[in-house]
Amino acid sequence: MRPWEMNIRRVVPYVPGDQPAGDKLIKLNTNENPYPPAPGVERALREMDADRLRKYPDPSSAELVTALAEYYGVGEDQVFVGVGSDDVIAMSFLTFFNSQRPVLFPDITYSFYDVWADLYGIPYRTPELDERFRLKKEDYLTEKNEAADSVKKEIDAALDAAKDLGMNTVLVGTSTEDFAAYESLTRPTANAVFDPLDYLFAGARSRGLYVYCFYDLKATYDGAKLVTYPRFDTALMNGIEKELGAFLEKYSPDGLFFTNYDFPESETAFADYMNCGGGMSYQDYLDGASRQVMELASSLVRKKSPGVQVGLVTEPQWATTKENEAGQNTLDPYSMLTDGHCDAKAMIEDKLVDMIAVKAFGSLTDGKIPFERIVKWWSELAAENEVRMYAIHAADRMANSSYTGWGSSDQMTKQAITLESYKGCGGSVFYGLASMKADPAGSVTLLKKYFRNEVNTDYIMTELSISVPAKLTYSTYEPTVLFRGASDPTNPVTVNGTEIKTDANGYFSQSYNLKPGLNTFTIVHKDKTLVYKITRNVKIFQSVAPTGTLTVDGNTDITLTAMAYEDAKITAVVNGQTVTLTRDNSEDDNTDKDSFYVKYTGTYRTPAASGSVKNLGNITFKGSWEGIDENEAGASIKVNKITEVGSGSPIVVTASQAETFPTSTLDDLSDGSYYPLPKGALDYTVGDMIVFTSGSSTYRYYKLASGLRVYAGDISTSSQQVQDVVVNGMSITANASTTTVALNMSQPTSYSVSYSNGGISFTFNYLKSACGNLSSLTKNPIFSSATWSGDTLTLRFRKTNGMCGYTASYNGNTLSLQFNNPPSSIAGARIVIDPGHGGTDVGALGFYPGKHEDYVNRQIATELAAILRNRGASVLLIDTSGSAKVVLQTRVAQASAFKPQIFLSVHSNSATNSSARGSEAYYFYDFSQQFCSYINSALYNAMGNYNRGAKYGLYYVTRTTQYTSVLAECGFMSNESEYVQLLQNYSQIASSLANGIGNYINSIYSGYTATGTETVGKVSQVPVKGVTLDKTTLELTAGATGQLVAKLNPEDATDQSVTWSSSNNGVVTVDQNGSLKAVAAGTATITVKTTDGGYTATCKVTVKPVAVTEVRLDQISPTMKVGDMLVLNATVLPENVTDKTVTWSSSNPAAVKVENGKLTALAEGNATITAKCGEKSAFCTVTVQKAEVLAESVTLDQTTMELTVNGTGKLTATVKPDETTVKTIQWSSSDETVATVGADGTVTALKEGTAVITAKCGEKSAECTVTVKAEAVMPTSITMEPTKLSLTVGQKYTLIATILPENATDKTVTWTSDAPSIVDVAADGTVTAKAVGTVTVTARAANGLAVTCIVTVTVAGE
Repeated sequence: MRPWEMNIRRVVPYVPGDQPAGDKLIKLNTNENPYPPAPGVERALREMDADRLRKYPDPSSAELVTALAEYYGVGEDQVFVGVGSDDVIAMSFLTFFNSQRPVLFPDITYSFYDVWADLYGIPYRTPELDERFRLKKEDYLTEKNEAADSVKKEIDAALDAAKDLGMNTVLVGTSTEDFAAYESLTRPTANAVFDPLDYLFAGARSRGLYVYCFYDLKATYDGAKLVTYPRFDTALMNGIEKELGAFLEKYSPDGLFFTNYDFPESETAFADYMNCGGGMSYQDYLDGASRQVMELASSLVRKKSPGVQVGLVTEPQWATTKENEAGQNTLDPYSMLTDGHCDAKAMIEDKLVDMIAVKAFGSLTDGKIPFERIVKWWSELAAENEVRMYAIHAADRMANSSYTGWGSSDQMTKQAITLESYKGCGGSVFYGLASMKADPAGSVTLLKKYFRNEVNTDYIMTELSISVPAKLTYSTYEPTVLFRGASDPTNPVTVNGTEIKTDANGYFSQSYNLKPGLNTFTIVHKDKTLVYKITRNVKIFQSVAPTGTLTVDGNTDITLTAMAYEDAKITAVVNGQTVTLTRDNSEDDNTDKDSFYVKYTGTYRTPAASGSVKNLGNITFKGSWEGIDENEAGASIKVNKITEVGSGSPIVVTASQAETFPTSTLDDLSDGSYYPLPKGALDYTVGDMIVFTSGSSTYRYYKLASGLRVYAGDISTSSQQVQDVVVNGMSITANASTTTVALNMSQPTSYSVSYSNGGISFTFNYLKSACGNLSSLTKNPIFSSATWSGDTLTLRFRKTNGMCGYTASYNGNTLSLQFNNPPSSIAGARIVIDPGHGGTDVGALGFYPGKHEDYVNRQIATELAAILRNRGASVLLIDTSGSAKVVLQTRVAQASAFKPQIFLSVHSNSATNSSARGSEAYYFYDFSQQFCSYINSALYNAMGNYNRGAKYGLYYVTRTTQYTSVLAECGFMSNESEYVQLLQNYSQIASSLANGIGNYINSIYSGYTATGTETVGKVSQVPVKGVTLDKTTLELTAGATGQLVAKLNPEDATDQSVTWSSSNNGVVTVDQNGSLKAVAAGTATITVKTTDGGYTATCKVTVKPVAVTEVRLDQISPTMKVGDMLVLNATVLPENVTDKTVTWSSSNPAAVKVENGKLTALAEGNATITAKCGEKSAFCTVTVQKAEVLAESVTLDQTTMELTVNGTGKLTATVKPDETTVKTIQWSSSDETVATVGADGTVTALKEGTAVITAKCGEKSAECTVTVKAEAVMPTSITMEPTKLSLTVGQKYTLIATILPENATDKTVTWTSDAPSIVDVAADGTVTAKAVGTVTVTARAANGLAVTCIVTVTVAGE
């Protein structure tokens, strides 16, 4: 580049474009006009004096400016005239584009724009046109775009937060006090660059969220902001139709909740009525306004957007019971019906809406609008009218003790749980998102866990409760203590200062070793402390067996049992022989699963008997544990003298069913290989009575010559000797329910039973001969053949394991073996469900108070019975709901009378080790093992835990041959996670058990349905001679069930069939098995009639009204303030109680008055409120405190404040009156990006802008507007020009002071003279010489920096 080019600007000249020649073209790119000049222009040009062209025209174009100004109606100073458009454009560029921000014009436009911009050094950008060559406005609104981007980010963040919180819907307001958040026809909008509501809709739906909108029906613009339209008139209705109609044409939310539709009476209401009320009354005008508004809004939505749900936002209270008998037991000062002249209830009933959202802002313990009472009333109304109800929760009050009941972090979760019990409730609305994101005190974290099913929805605790141990102070021999209980899952539990592990529901199980002597445990949770004082005494043995005097035969195995410490070494010394006892995990009804003592067993065989009694002396049990030795005395053993077989006495069985035991062992443990003998069976004793003692129980037995051992009390001596028994004939008779094998015998002899999956065999003692065989049976559903082999009769099954119980009985010399026919399916099956424990026996203890094993078992069993009944089964559910314990013998007796095919006892397990887990099932007789396997698999499928298997057990309820029976252990009460499953998933467990029962039935049903009688040998028909019922009178309550049992005379009559009938099915019904169902109060006669002979028997059944079993109150210990009112709700159980009238009383009416459950606090003190129904009562203890003094005003010491960035200021709030009960101030900032405020009122400035600081106490508040400015830049130096100056009297001179840096915030300079009479200095630095002398003039910056000038004044001419 040549040197001179360095100073040359390179300019791209204007290129005019293509200029084709020819007269027939109009060149638009040079602005050629297709038309000739106007006639007036031509005339002016012809008349113009050409001589004037030698001079410049008027530079101001005054005549033209005047003409244009007059024509357009503007001032002459508003008209600019240039030399052609390029001149005007050039001047415009120079005038208006004078900043560093670029000027924008399209990429396709007048080509001279970029020339002028380049020429004048103006930055510019050229955004592209769209595909239709139109401007894209968002490219030009750059400043608003930046704001729009910020809003979009906020919307996205809010939607992401809602999704993270587990919400499925967002509710958005469509307007604020200032503007509409959508493209409105009549209301100002927030942003012209993009549509925020449309953007929100798209963002929500892309995240799988529904969008509902709150829509203010009466919002109108007054020129400054949005306000409520003040009256009901045609203008309002027209405005709603126009604005809402336009909204619906553009937007499609999933639902609209209408707000601001009520019409509280205003000061101008009557005047408004006179202007537009028409011919209606004033009251009709007031009451009809909201109805007409809602009818219009609802019809618009349903017409224009039929897919959009229509909803109302309601106040908590429609009306009080005092205002309307259908109203609510609440005390809100505002009622929609009376104060708002809005009958929302009628709107719901008339189907104007599809849904409602209720402002349920009170806590569960709120004295005026308690949450549950609010949602209960509205949800019931909603359910009755098939409308969904949503509760709006006051999320902004979470963990805020300023509001009654809101101080606890679990209040919101409890409210959500409460909603589950109300049919009409569709869900929750949380107001608002900022509070939810803040998660005060973990309130939202807990709520999210609840929504994710990570907490127990029914049993969340609010305070510490320990179920094990039951006492705070006690003594024990146990080596370990187990603490099992429940707590608030959001707060820790400590034992002796150390936090222990709790699960998501607050449940815990913690064990500690006990040292000998006193052990103290202090357990703390929130504000509750429990101190346990446990004295541990060391005793290795809890119990031993046998004890007392033991009389046995020779060569008998005696079972030695000790309950002792785990890990102890246990032996027993008998007759000089040492027997080592080992751990035995077998279980029976006496097993204590919550004890740390465990079972040890061993076997000692007695020596052979001799000709005399042998005395072996006492058993000595020896235990060793952790260096401690202990002995415990056992039984004294005598061995009977040898006895010749046949030397005993003939006996007859006198018990209806005599339990049998093996003779080779001695204990009192039942054995599933030994079946009972029926009454009348004959045998002989062998030897003397055998005595066995265990603890406080002594058992006496005899051995029988047939090789069985029986209880001495089940037999008696007989004059009849049994020998050479002959079976003369055999018949097999089947009807719809049973198959009976009858043996015509010469004597009723004893027998033994063996079972295999292919059949069941009976081996008869003392048998000489038997009749022939029935090798091919065709008239019964169970057996395919009945054949003899010596003294054994074998009945072969049609289907593997194809029997479900039998009973044996002798009638004279005829033995009847009556087998239950397997049902074809659950429909028609007879099933007994037995909930384990109950009454005073709660069984294994759970974590939650009152929710122990009996409760869990009953929940599962009740649900299971209902499922089976729904599938067509006849079900007897053993009733364990009363206060008395239902003993095992009673359960079995009830089951036997019902004559079922299947019996299932439902239990839950327990262990001292909280990690023990899994399900298991127990059977006793082999024919129940297959059923046991199906039940065990069903439990595993339901619980999904550890399969502990189908096991042989000794449980009493399973030790009967009459039906298939199993005891099920569903899961461990002592395991936190399984305990939660048992409580929460009882329906799933019951359903799986029902399927298991169904699968078992399918496995044993042969599909063979033929009935009839088949015989061999000599068989006599036994005619019916009569019939009796086990009851002749019976009382039932309405809804209850009962059972009648018919007994034929003789019992072994050949034809066992009967029919049942009721004289009044409206009172009680009866099925063909004698099962009764009480329908309603009254009396009916039940009749049973035999088919053979037509004999009848009757029972008079009286059905009584349902009595009250319990009364509950929704609050048991509320605290009130003097003047407060509170409504108690009483629940009377059961739900079908005939008379639910409740009477109320107060023990201290001077303190608390009660009327129909409404409490009024009159004076400080305590009172017990009693709610009584029938013979049952519930109690509530009320504490009345001094009246709460609410804040009447809040003031701030400043209403405005100015701060610089990073600066701080302090606000002080004053609450009046001085005696206000709670003076806690809640501070907040309207924009925390600009300024934040601390709990003490300290304001911190963060960035430039404005924020409103609010101080709130209760419902009162005060505000301070904080303006934040940029951080001050201080001067760093000040200089003066000149620093020395000479003047003559009368002269003036202006000094110049310069402050650096240039961007200093305050560049103010203050001027002073140390001798103003000689030299005066003005505020702008001008000095005036007044007299001769020398003066110092000082210039000082705002921060104190200074500079001086020495001024010398002389007289002119000197």
